[in-house]
Amino acid sequence: MSACAQPDPSHAQTIRVEATTTSMDWNAVALGSGHVFVAGPRWTGFPGPAVGVLTKRKGIKPFPNADWNDWKPGIDPTHRFVSVNALHMAPDGTLWVVDTGTPSFGGAPISGGAKLVRIDPATGHILRIYPLGSEIAQAGSYIDDIRFNDRHAYLTDAGKGALIVLDVETGSARRVMVDDASTVAWAERPIVMDGHNVENRPHEPLLVNVDPLGSGPIDLCREF
Repeated sequence: MSACAQPDPSHAQTIRVEATTTSMDWNAVALGSGHVFVAGPRWTGFPGPAVGVLTKRKGIKPFPNADWNDWKPGIDPTHRFVSVNALHMAPDGTLWVVDTGTPSFGGAPISGGAKLVRIDPATGHILRIYPLGSEIAQAGSYIDDIRFNDRHAYLTDAGKGALIVLDVETGSARRVMVDDASTVAWAERPIVMDGHNVENRPHEPLLVNVDPLGSGPIDLCREF
């Protein structure tokens, strides 16, 4: 797995490789305050750290510290990463970590595990933790991605097919577009890789509900 950066918009065809690894499954990369942050989900067998920052020697240092990255079953997950699925730099320059709270893919989030963690990327200072309780991160939920628009953050639930709207100032969240045609996977459109359907188990296509959000500003076309 590689972490790459596009250093200059005027040379869009130039890709600079920041780091590579054959032992970690990075599924999230974010750039901020001169640092490269990487993360990977627990269910892949990812050895961690759940969130790391590249060092000058291209090693991986736990971020914001080792304690946040040492969760194990039975340990209070409220101030530790359980299984991180996304990193994103918000418009204000802070780093947001999306913790699904689910140790295994498709499993229920553990109590207190699902959360968003807002961090100062320069210092590692935890600015705020946004718990996603069982009414938001429900059994079967897989909180997947995050984007921002003004004072709201929008997240996808790839497990149960919904969007989550979070008021960044108050911390209140709600589920919208639950089981909507735009948030639920279509059985007639399976995921295809290398010409073959991706299967959850033999002869059963893997269906993933609403997953990534666009990288540009969100255009709200419907009333939530």
